[in-house]
Amino acid sequence: MSTLDVTRAELALLVLYLNKAEARDKLCRAIQYGSKFIHNGEAGTAQNVDKSTSLARKVFRLFKFVNDLHALISPTPQGTPLPIVLLGKSKNALLSTFLFLDQIVWLGRTGIYKVLILLIEFVASCLWFSENIAIYLICLYRTKNVQNYLAGFLFSVGWAPLFAPLWLSLRNLEGCQNQ
Repeated sequence: MSTLDVTRAELALLVLYLNKAEARDKLCRAIQYGSKFIHNGEAGTAQNVDKSTSLARKVFRLFKFVNDLHALISPTPQGTPLPIVLLGKSKNALLSTFLFLDQIVWLGRTGIYKVLILLIEFVASCLWFSENIAIYLICLYRTKNVQNYLAGFLFSVGWAPLFAPLWLSLRNLEGCQNQ
């Protein structure tokens, strides 16, 4: 058994353990958003509950980056197109790094760590934004493939003439957007 296989197995066990915190995080989220709704921006007990549960939820994110690190080093299914593989691995790397840096930001907010917190927070936000762009590109690629699949299906069953006016109008619309 290679060291990569051992690392994958150990990360898989850690992922199973960390997933149990998801339910507790959802409960804290419900409490946090409920108190946000109750206090409506005004000082008081509900606002204190909101702030404390916001910090408490960060604890449930500890080592959450391991999930995406595990997905990053795991093999991809055979036949997956290269753009999807590259975008998926990029998404995993970006999200894993964001979650790791987010833990450092949390340490800064609690007062444990005090060096370069604003810079780390800015870099973490940029990583989060980049990860969302990767997700968008994956969805866009899959949508284009579904569109091509649907066109092939409609042609193969003989329904293409029924949908031709709609299809042509969509193609013309795409041409206008490219100009």
